[in-house]
Amino acid sequence: MKRRILIIDDDRSVAEIFRLTLIAEGYEADVAYNGGEGLQKALTGNYALVHTDLQIPILHGVDVIQRIAVDRPQQPVVVVTGYLDDEIKRELDAVPNVVGCFEKPVDPALYSGFVRSVVEGGL
Repeated sequence: MKRRILIIDDDRSVAEIFRLTLIAEGYEADVAYNGGEGLQKALTGNYALVHTDLQIPILHGVDVIQRIAVDRPQQPVVVVTGYLDDEIKRELDAVPNVVGCFEKPVDPALYSGFVRSVVEGGL
C-alpha cells in the first residue's frame, strides 16, 4: 500500500521537484501552495508525513506546525526551508511532532532516505 505525504510549499517548481522525488520512491504526494490550504489538508487528510516550508503565504509554516501539533499530535512533520536560524530551530524543537529540519537546497538522496525512515520506520 502506498503512503501519502503532504508537501506545503508556495514555490511551485520546488514543490513539484519534491512531489516527483516522492512518487519515484513509491509514495503518493499531495501539494498545498499556502499555509491555509496546507493546514486544511493536514487536518482532514490521512498523511504518513507532512512536509512544510516555513515562509509560506496565508499562514506561516510555524503556525501550521503548531496547529497540527494541537489537533493531530501524532502527525510527523518535517520542515524543509530556505531559512533556518537558531531562534526558529528552538521554536521547532519545542514541537514534539517535528521529526526533522532541512535547509534548502536539499540532497534528494538524503531527503528520500529520511522520508523512508520516518514513514516506514516510525521515527
